[in-house]
Amino acid sequence: MSEIPPVEILGWIAASLTLVAVAMRTMVPLRIAILASSAVFALYGAMTDAYGIMALHLAIIPFNLYRLAQLRRSNDAAQRAREGDFSLDWIRSVMRPVKFSAGELVFRKGDPPHYIYYLQSGEVALDEVDVTLGPGEIFGEIAFFTDAHERTLTARCVSDCEVMVIREQDFARLHHQNPAFGIYILRLVASRLLEGISEHPEAYRPLTVLQRKRRGHGTDS
Repeated sequence: MSEIPPVEILGWIAASLTLVAVAMRTMVPLRIAILASSAVFALYGAMTDAYGIMALHLAIIPFNLYRLAQLRRSNDAAQRAREGDFSLDWIRSVMRPVKFSAGELVFRKGDPPHYIYYLQSGEVALDEVDVTLGPGEIFGEIAFFTDAHERTLTARCVSDCEVMVIREQDFARLHHQNPAFGIYILRLVASRLLEGISEHPEAYRPLTVLQRKRRGHGTDS
């Protein structure tokens, strides 16, 4: 029985690595497996004078290195978000500014949520829980995770405020696409709910039908 040529063995190794990559469930190991497969395929192409195969896989390698670096950065950002170290400066690029005067309501308890808010300047009070928010804070996020899909508190401007707003659809997209942002928001929701319910449980009770009729059902900005 004749021996299998080493170059043919190399081709089978490259094919096997491709199969392993296809079977991967998580992205980082998948990218690493594709890199290994491409490197072996490029070597196989060079040894067999299959320069098209060699050129293709040499071109694939830098793309996968770039994507792998992106994944690493995303995972690092997600880890920092878990530890509470997360910058929100980037979110301003996907939001639009809205100005409110002192005493003006941003939204009322029971309103349907259309936006999430980032406080650029000024102060916003959440009257039901006696909390005042300052610049750099996100608010209005809890309503997106409730079954009733309505504001759980009232947000009132203590001073003139500049608020950055993002639409519900864009918020949902960012929440799912950016793991670090998603983790930050979930931590924020959990901490605010735990603190608010422990200190002001009555504030989170839903409005009664009579209360809704008396005050009407507004919409947030």
